Amino acid sequence: MILSAFYIPKGSIEHLFGKDHQGFIINLGGKNFYTAEFNSDVLYLELKQKNQEFISDFFAPEISNISAIVGKNGIGKTTLLRVINECIDKKSIKCLYIFEHNEQIYILNEIENQSYLPIYFKPIEIAKKSYSTIFYSSETDLDLRSAMQFVYDIEGNYTLEDLSLKQTTNNLKFLTNPISHKIKKIYDDFPSYDELHISITNHKKDYFKYVYANANLGNQNRVDVLKTYINGDLQRIKDNTLTDSINNILINYLQIINSNGLNHMFDELWNLDEYKKNTTSQTIHQKQDFINNFEITILSYLILNTTFPRTPFQGYYNFNLILEANSFEEKLNCFLELFLTNSDNLLTTSLLDCFGKIELSNYSEISKKVTYYKTNQAHKFTKEQFKEIDAVNLAEMYLNQMNAIYNYYNYLRNIINDNSLKIEKDKLIFDTQIHSIEILNVFVNNYNSLIDSVKNLPLKIKFLDFEPNKVLSTGEKSILKFYANIHNYIQSNLNRSDYKKEQFYLFLLDEPELGYHPLWKKKFINALSTTFPLLLDEFKNVEIENKLIEDSTNNHYIQIIFTTHDPLTLSDIPSKNIVYLDQNKDSTTKIDDGLTNTKKTFGANIHELLADSFFISNGLIGEFAKEKIDKTLHLLNLKITENEKHKVEVKIDELQKKEIKKMIDIIDEPIIKFKLIEMFNLAFPSSNHIDEEIQLLEEKLKELKSRKND
Repeated sequence: MILSAFYIPKGSIEHLFGKDHQGFIINLGGKNFYTAEFNSDVLYLELKQKNQEFISDFFAPEISNISAIVGKNGIGKTTLLRVINECIDKKSIKCLYIFEHNEQIYILNEIENQSYLPIYFKPIEIAKKSYSTIFYSSETDLDLRSAMQFVYDIEGNYTLEDLSLKQTTNNLKFLTNPISHKIKKIYDDFPSYDELHISITNHKKDYFKYVYANANLGNQNRVDVLKTYINGDLQRIKDNTLTDSINNILINYLQIINSNGLNHMFDELWNLDEYKKNTTSQTIHQKQDFINNFEITILSYLILNTTFPRTPFQGYYNFNLILEANSFEEKLNCFLELFLTNSDNLLTTSLLDCFGKIELSNYSEISKKVTYYKTNQAHKFTKEQFKEIDAVNLAEMYLNQMNAIYNYYNYLRNIINDNSLKIEKDKLIFDTQIHSIEILNVFVNNYNSLIDSVKNLPLKIKFLDFEPNKVLSTGEKSILKFYANIHNYIQSNLNRSDYKKEQFYLFLLDEPELGYHPLWKKKFINALSTTFPLLLDEFKNVEIENKLIEDSTNNHYIQIIFTTHDPLTLSDIPSKNIVYLDQNKDSTTKIDDGLTNTKKTFGANIHELLADSFFISNGLIGEFAKEKIDKTLHLLNLKITENEKHKVEVKIDELQKKEIKKMIDIIDEPIIKFKLIEMFNLAFPSSNHIDEEIQLLEEKLKELKSRKND
């Protein structure tokens, strides 16, 4: 089964084809070519002629056809893919689609209130869309985030770190699947790696200090801070809500006077014996121990959280208690008490009266007590137009955040103790040969859950680095990304109970070979033909729920349409399967499809394809080299003209002469080089030392002419 052509209605893509442009058909290289003419509100569809070059199962029995949309950047290639996959396009352009299966033609008309009249063929009309269009882009395009069938799902507000981790996970799902081993046997240079190293990000100290120093929050005026505290304490004395001893109040005031703000707190933490590794280091850890690195990183983030907005219900907590705590767990408990105290001291006092101390190991009971307090007591109080229940909600948020950190810390320790992942000093190692992908999935999900739990921190937490043990090139990353994301999409949807199993799958690939080495661009189509069926192999055992056409078999049909601006891939594509996009003089886009284009591509020499003016105008020489050669020609012509004018060799600056000679020497194109040497000899007749070089180039020229004649 093949999508052979589609009709774009009048005036639907004006930014490409001009205002009120006529509707037109684009042929994709099916069994037939079609044309369309709009007249008196009726769309006349004509089967123009048979495609004499069409061969069934040409690429692979499982792949019904592969077509290419070709053109330079910005010409409209991606727009056409969006039109085919109308669920992506924001304007939701509705088209008419012509399918072919065996000798029958089918039409799916999504254009509202548009009748059509077929000429020279009798189609069967398809009532509704019952096939999947699956879009893949080599680039993360946020304009496509609404796509229902977008392979690289970017729904939501992802950061670059989120997308990178998502891609790493997809890569490893693919590399640990037996399918990747089969593909590796077909292409032994297929990019892969066998280990993922997970380490704690080694932040620079300035990473934490800069945010607040820059905003003048980390080094606040101590007099102003002290005034704020004194005014608050005086109000609490007046309201009879002050529970702190006079001694603690005075200690608090002294700390404010002597403190240097957040920077002082950071320095005291980083200088603790258990974390201090190197006094001159500009980073917060020295990559010596995974758990130790985790602890100092999390504690640094928690210090940032001490700057949250204070409430009228706040109390006092001595930061030195955190520094004096004997273990990381005790430090977390101290931070929790600090956050609760500065949110609602009445609540904190109630918790201390009930439990004696506030510990995360007792989270469940503390959480119940907070809920009870919020329901039965917090609603009674309002201070400075601030409701206590809002302060309790803030405290509850910090309680949940600290519990998430505590649980993740214990999870990491269990992983190390159980040897679930290999540990090597400062990093955990996921080995594709021995570890199940489920272990990594759980690890990443737990990490993402923690990040989501603490998303309200002043600085977004990022404390894990994921790096493969092999450095891949940009092209290798692109190849692996393509296969991994297609594989992940298929696997994810096959396991979904609500995913409808279709009869026809149309893969739309937007510049999938972007970044590939020329060698892989040459083999891209062959790779698709031989390896894509392996990716789709699991479809064979899936019962079809939505049939586009009536068929007694349970066959799935796969078609691929890809965009490119690179001619290297096209020598493997029949010319009738290629749609060329070019620019008219008025900057609108013109289309040349298999019915109208006369270019020859399949099996064509790469050099001939490159030489086609469609791909490269003004010759094959680079613009920079062309300018240098033109400048040299100009200088030589001036010198020759001057010589002829004065009947003698005109003296020229010796340095300029040497520069011209050097320029000629570095040119590798023999015919151009030969011509320039001839001109140089005329310009500088006394320079007979190049006669030997001329003789060698003349012999080379004869050889090239002989080869051309053959």
